[in-house]
Amino acid sequence: MSARALRFRDGVPRTRTLAGVFASFVFAGSALAEPTSAERVAARTLFDDGRAAMKSGDYATACPKLEESQRLDPGIGTLYNLGSCYEGHGRIAIAWTTFLDVAEAAQHAHEPDRADAARARAAALEPRLPHLRVMVEGAERPTLTLDGRPFAEGLLNTNVPIDPGAHDVAADAPGKKHWTTHINAAEAATIAVSVPMLEDAVTALQLVQPLVVGPPVEPRVPWSLPPPRTPNWRTPTEIVSGVLGVVGIGVGSALGVAAINNWSEAKKLGCSLTNAEGQTNCHNGEAAEGAWSSAHGDGIASTASFIIGGVLVATAVVVLVTRPKALARVGVRSEGLVLVEGQHMRAGLGNDEQGMKGGFDVSAVPREGRLRPSE
Repeated sequence: MSARALRFRDGVPRTRTLAGVFASFVFAGSALAEPTSAERVAARTLFDDGRAAMKSGDYATACPKLEESQRLDPGIGTLYNLGSCYEGHGRIAIAWTTFLDVAEAAQHAHEPDRADAARARAAALEPRLPHLRVMVEGAERPTLTLDGRPFAEGLLNTNVPIDPGAHDVAADAPGKKHWTTHINAAEAATIAVSVPMLEDAVTALQLVQPLVVGPPVEPRVPWSLPPPRTPNWRTPTEIVSGVLGVVGIGVGSALGVAAINNWSEAKKLGCSLTNAEGQTNCHNGEAAEGAWSSAHGDGIASTASFIIGGVLVATAVVVLVTRPKALARVGVRSEGLVLVEGQHMRAGLGNDEQGMKGGFDVSAVPREGRLRPSE
């Protein structure tokens, strides 16, 4: 019977180290069940590929193939090659326990030569093994993990063989903060890790400040900028009336000056007033008649322009004077009143909101000063 055909029909061999726990999966899953024909073919292919990768020094590729081959079709020969692959990959702790498992399986299979060879390989690795000793302070026993895998409580205060290289030891307990430490194990070294008493974790309830009951506090009125002011028809009326009125007065002034100048010219040409009604005697030619006519027309136009301009200016003044006063908008806060320009004023007092009538004289009030009611 070949080495690969041997099965662990009487059960899975016991593991001797923490690394043995990690290695035992390679034969535990199918230890009692006969593989199918397809599983045998796949296991043989994986075994051959793993052996070829080992010969080329590619242990990172070889070990997973040998592990899967052992899972599909467990055999002493595959397990022995897997131990050699672990050793070549630098994982000497799991290689050491794998060789011990091979020796035990070979002993059960009545293969003393293979058992002796496996024990010799394990004995050669043993002096090189790093050891980890984990201790826990206090009476509480948190849940421990090594590289994310459970670390049994029975291994506390015991020198446990581990592979060389980087490892993480972590501890957790309900209501406690997570604790972890990083170690780097060298060959033949013993590393002691002391897990301290875990600190209490801060819960969500502890983050909430206790409610302090005191006198009622006046609620703050939500603050917002006042809306844009609605355009008022009075504003364009004031501007248009005022501008046209000033233009009319200016035109009237210019026409009045022209009328005076033309009348002076007419008098020089012999024109004069003949009676109290203002009738003019002007019979000294067409030039005198033209000067008089221009003076007369300019006088009439000047008078009309003055009248129209005065009316428009007066209209602008009346509209400006009669425009309603804007009320100041105020926001009521617990600190007092804060002035905001606007057209209305409302104050929130407690749970009630009251409208306040009246205007405020704000001409001499600073931005955040007090308000003085106007008469």
